[in-house]
Parts: sequence; C-alpha cells; structure tokens
Amino acid sequence: MKRLLLWVYICLFSIVEQSYALTTAGTLINNQATVTYEVNGNTLSASDSVAYTVDYLVDLILVNSNGGNTNVVAGESQASIMFQLKNEGNKDQFYTFILDENAIGDNFDPIANSCQLFDSSNNDITAGISVAQESTVTIELRCDIPTGVNSGNIGDVIITADSGQNNTVGSDNPNSEDIVLADGTGVTDSDHDGKYSSKGRYVVDSSNVDFQKLSCVLSDPINGVSPTAQVRSGAVMVYVFDIHNTGVLQADDLTVTDTLSTLLNGSTLSNIRLESNVPTTCNCLNGQGNTITGISSSPSNTGSGQNVLINIGSLAANTRACLSFEVTVQ
Repeated sequence: MKRLLLWVYICLFSIVEQSYALTTAGTLINNQATVTYEVNGNTLSASDSVAYTVDYLVDLILVNSNGGNTNVVAGESQASIMFQLKNEGNKDQFYTFILDENAIGDNFDPIANSCQLFDSSNNDITAGISVAQESTVTIELRCDIPTGVNSGNIGDVIITADSGQNNTVGSDNPNSEDIVLADGTGVTDSDHDGKYSSKGRYVVDSSNVDFQKLSCVLSDPINGVSPTAQVRSGAVMVYVFDIHNTGVLQADDLTVTDTLSTLLNGSTLSNIRLESNVPTTCNCLNGQGNTITGISSSPSNTGSGQNVLINIGSLAANTRACLSFEVTVQ
C-alpha cells in the first residue's frame, strides 16, 4: 500500500511539474485514431489523423526590481534603476524599448537623451534585446540627473518593452502558427497589446550635510592649559567643525575652508585632527579642546597664510565627523 501511495505522489508531482512548461510555438501536434473491424473473419482497420500547429502565445512582464525609489543628488551621472524583463511566452522573442523621459506628474526630467539601457554584462541594449522563452533578464536603466533640482523632487522614467506582435486576425488556423497576445496591463499600456510598461522613479535626496563651527580656549600665557584660560595675546584657540551627513547617500570630497582672523597667527596652525564615526555631536571645552574621540586621523592643511583648506575625504550616510585644529592669538 505504501508503495502504491508513493507511486501516486510521484505521478502527481510529475504532472504539476509538467504543467509549468509551455510547448514551443510552431510545434506540430499529430493525433491519429484507428478503427478495427472484421469482415468474413478477416480483421481490417482504417485510420485517420488530425494535426495542428501550436500557436505563439505572446506574454511578457517588465517590473521595477529596485525595491522602491532611487535616491539621487543634483548633477548625478548615470543614476541606476534595475528592472526584470520576463518572456512568459512559448517562443524566443526580440523586444524593443520605448523610453519616456517626460512622464507627466513629476517635478523634473532626466537630461535629454541621457537615458540608456544595459544588460547584466554591461552591454548597451537600448535598441532592444532577445529573450528566450520562459526566461528572465536583468535590465539596468541609467540616466543623468540635471543640476538645479531641489530636495524631494521626483523624476519618473517609463520603460515600455514591445514584442512587435499583433493578434492573428480571423479564426484559428490549425495549419499555421497563429499569434495570441496574452500580456497584462502595464503602467501606460493595455492588456493584450504585445507590450508591457514599467516606471522607475528618481527622488532627489531630501537631506544634506549639516555643518557647525565651535571654538574654545585651550591655554593662555598666564593660566596655562586651564578651564579659566582667557582669550589674550599668546592664547591657544581650538576650532572644532561638526560635520554631519544626514542624507541617505555618501558625501565625497568633503573640504573645509576657513579664513582666519588677522588677530590669529596662521603660521601657528597645528594639531589638525579628524575624528570619524563619532556617536554624538562634536564639542569644544575650555582647557580641553576637542574631547570627542572616534576613528582618528590627521589630514593636512593645503591652504596658506590665513587661508585654511582641509580635505577630509568621504562621509558615509548618516554619520558624523569632528575636525579640529589649534591656532595662536597674535
């Protein structure tokens, strides 16, 4: 009994598995029937067959696989949105693409003619791509974002994959490979039109880098290094810059510039210190200077005289850094 049940399960599983496969369009299916009979003790037979050609089922779907909106910044080059194109039909198909960069209802359009499509091997497929039956390919949309866009602005791009096929007119012909459109409704196209459209959305990052400058007295010639040190000739001042990236994108090539007062001696600038990945706001305490500690480094001042120019590199999204230096009062 157990063997019988196991055999039944295997057969059912095989039937379910086979139901997912589509017979390739153009396949000839031939069914032959035979009748047998006897005449005067002789067994005779007659047979006939019916054949028909499997029609081409045109079915496709194009979906945005980016997992939501794509955050960008003004002037960003080749901002990427990922899509998946599946040929759900029963025949290999070449698809062409229509890119609508001027979608209605958004705040900005990508730079004109900047949008392109690429496959997973980085080949330009803007002109089209061939997809095997019942197969899925990855498609990457890349567009240039214009300058002058504001935080929170939305830019939509609609992609339409087009099979170029039309329903066969008239009744089904068993001797030919008729075309049957079975696709669903996309963003801007209708069902059963041989096309499928999907939308990618760019959103300009609504956050930015917050910046605050702090100062305190480290020491003076009378009190030395002390909380009671005062600003006077020969006193050592500490300047601290609180730099907080509150955005969702990394900020690169961050540079701090500062023009020192003529009451400060630019040639005494020293102890440049950058603390990265600090957990709290930066501070500056009399007699102690910058007390915040993190991942410490010592960038260089590439400015001259009273002009300070310090490059601190990159700052990851939602992280804070504290830059500090010391300089003496004239």
